[in-house]
Amino acid sequence: IAVVVEDGDDVDRASRLGAFPILGNPTDTASLEMANLARAKTVLINLEDDSKTILASLACRKINKSIRVVAVIRQRDLIELVKESGVESVLSPQALTGRMLASAVFEPDIIDFVDDVTSGITGADLREFESKELKVVGSRVGDVLYSLRQKAGVLLVGLVKVGQDTRKVFYPGDDEMIEENDRIILLGYPEQFEKLG
Repeated sequence: IAVVVEDGDDVDRASRLGAFPILGNPTDTASLEMANLARAKTVLINLEDDSKTILASLACRKINKSIRVVAVIRQRDLIELVKESGVESVLSPQALTGRMLASAVFEPDIIDFVDDVTSGITGADLREFESKELKVVGSRVGDVLYSLRQKAGVLLVGLVKVGQDTRKVFYPGDDEMIEENDRIILLGYPEQFEKLG
């Protein structure tokens, strides 16, 4: 993993974590090329300034048209603009925190459940699989749901229907068909995921 950082202290921190740090400007194509971005599959952009995040995403796209761009955005009103700059996945700590705080007040068990799944405290996890990987292309969700529960004990909680208009389907209906490029979101424990092997 290569990391482009602007601060010398971050170079040491990245090295200790096992990353290959590059001291440079994450919005500068020369720095990104030093990080071998042209061959990367995914880039994560996490900058303090959202305008720099947009510039960095555009610079990444200039170097590698097919790279998957994930970005952290601090201003919720910029999320759509960031997506227009070529970012596929946008994380907004403020939006997530706001929802979690509301859940903590009105639905405390939900916040505990989400915290357990996202922190790994209980071992439960959400994982994404390609439909081809699970050999379920052309199958009904109801049939896949049943077979996955029988085989490994995991729960199918969502689909990502990849296409011209990619869409997410939360807890899809039994008659929904799984297509070739779909991604399947499963909830389970590590030992259960191993059974899918």
